[in-house]
Formats: sequence, C-alpha cells, structure tokens
Amino acid sequence: MGGATHFLTPDGGASLVDDCLYGWGADLIVVYLRCDPERLQALLPPGLKVADGLCMAYVGAFQSASEDRPDALLLNPAGAVYNEAALSIACTYGDRKGYFPAFVWVDKEWSLIRGWLNGYPKKIGAITMARPHAYNPVTGGGLRVGAVTGGICSRHGFTLMRMGLTLTRAGEPGDLKSRPSTFGHRHWPALHPTQTVVSELVEVNRTDLKIGDVWLGEPFFELGNAPDEALDHFRDHEVVAGATYSYGFRIGGATRLEPIQR
Repeated sequence: MGGATHFLTPDGGASLVDDCLYGWGADLIVVYLRCDPERLQALLPPGLKVADGLCMAYVGAFQSASEDRPDALLLNPAGAVYNEAALSIACTYGDRKGYFPAFVWVDKEWSLIRGWLNGYPKKIGAITMARPHAYNPVTGGGLRVGAVTGGICSRHGFTLMRMGLTLTRAGEPGDLKSRPSTFGHRHWPALHPTQTVVSELVEVNRTDLKIGDVWLGEPFFELGNAPDEALDHFRDHEVVAGATYSYGFRIGGATRLEPIQR
C-alpha cells in the first residue's frame, strides 16, 4: 500500500489518499440549467470551449474505497462516505465532449485533496441530500411517481444552492444529458520563486461507469450567494430538466492534455 499525500509514513497508512485506483458508488439529484455562454467561458481554462450554455447542478451522497483498502466501509466508515455538490459546464476539447466542474463542494478533507490531485476544484461545504426511503410509512415507496427529493449546499453559513424534484416518470440512462469526458484543471501554485508551478488541463480517467434507477421529474432550483464565491456566473439561468439516479465508476488519476499558462 502506497500513500500519495500527507501524512507520509513508510507504509503509507497515514496518507489521506491512497496511490491506487478508487471505486465510487453514488446517488445524485441533478438539475440541468441553461446559462449565459460568455459568462461560463470565463470560468473555463484555456483549451476548453463552452458547448451551448448547458450546465449541470447536482448534490449527491458518495461512498468510495481504494483498491488497496476495499474494507474501508467496515474499518473506517467516516473515511469512505462523503457528500458533494457541484456546478459543471458542458464544454468541448477539440472534438471531445465533456463537462468541466467549475465549482465543487465536499464535506470531507480527503475528498477535497483527492479531487485537487485529479483536477477537481473543490472546497469544503455542508451538503445534504434527501430521497424517500422505501420503509418510511409517511414518504414510503421509494422512488416513484409523485415522490419528492431535495438537496442543499451551504458554506460558512451561506446557502449556495437548493434544488429538488417532484418525480414524474421512470427514465433510462439515455434520458440524462451525459457527456463522455470529464475535464479538470490541476493547479498547484508556487508561493516562492524557488517552487515549481503545476497548472495543466487534464481529462479524468473514469472507467467502469454504470448508471441505474433513473427517475425524471419537475425540477426546482435556487441559486444562493456568498461573499467568497462567484455564483453570479450562473445567475442568469433557465431550468431545463431534472433527474435523480444512482451510478458507479472507477478513477485512475487524470491524463494531462496540455499545460496552462495563467
């Protein structure tokens, strides 16, 4: 077992992130937005172009484990689950179609650091997602027509996003506005002239993608505000569609596409 981050110890056991493949399973609430392409382009690193103003806002509950520690759910449950929210922009790199996660918030530091290593721009936030439980006698029945589900993301006491769905019908993976690639920006600045800058456009190496339990619904979305965020880039938006679903995948680092000069 190798460690990729601090704490650096001989056996790697104190590292926040393992130096190996990870697997994920997640439940998501997604609301698709149409935003001003010019304002979105300003958030993209060089090399990426806005597609048509489509954006994906989501909140989700994630569980993950590395191939070196597949028993994490038993031995370290708090180190295997986290919540996440994001605002991602549909874009292209040459002829490749993908999303660029412009803003991402998570509630565990190891997810934040692992995200930075892979090119995800993450901050710490407070995220909650609620979906109907099949055995709750009031909201019971699980995901079904008429059920409601919602999520919220906040940071430092400021509400950043609220979203939700009233489910209208069961769907298929093809109903989602998915794109095959996820692009990122690995950015590690130099705080002294003797240090080395890392700034590069990457594509996340995501494999073994599986999607299921897709439900479509009437979406609700509310964008908040905070003094240390830049949410106005998404302020003028049209709510397009919404869905909730479950999915799984592996990530094995990110492939460097080109250097970025800022």
